[in-house]
Amino acid sequence: MSRIFGIQCSEVEAALISQIQEWSTATNCQDDKCNYEITEDELDSVRVKHRVTSLDYINAIIFRFRNGTNGCHVNGFSISINPYAYFDGSTNYCGMHTLITGSSLDQEPEYQEMTSEKICTQYSIANCS
Repeated sequence: MSRIFGIQCSEVEAALISQIQEWSTATNCQDDKCNYEITEDELDSVRVKHRVTSLDYINAIIFRFRNGTNGCHVNGFSISINPYAYFDGSTNYCGMHTLITGSSLDQEPEYQEMTSEKICTQYSIANCS
């Protein structure tokens, strides 16, 4: 999945890291918006582990950041560590999407998301509320 923000990548990365830290525990967990853990934070990428409590899945997420002429380009990828979770009810997509919406990055005026069923399995049935 790809996203474009009309702001610098340092701002996007800081907002995502802040949201991940806020949702790092299961305290007051609602709708799987918890149990995120930063496993690696590098200059142009952040790796995250997300335990999906409703399905007992563990997803590995990576966000890669690249500043472009029209803002920050972010490529996101998520995969379930559980081998039986191919049809995961779109938890991989939702794990990334809820970080974007939770941090209000989707409210950035030039925000764009590019994805499809071919990129994110079960994207067409995603219910990330």
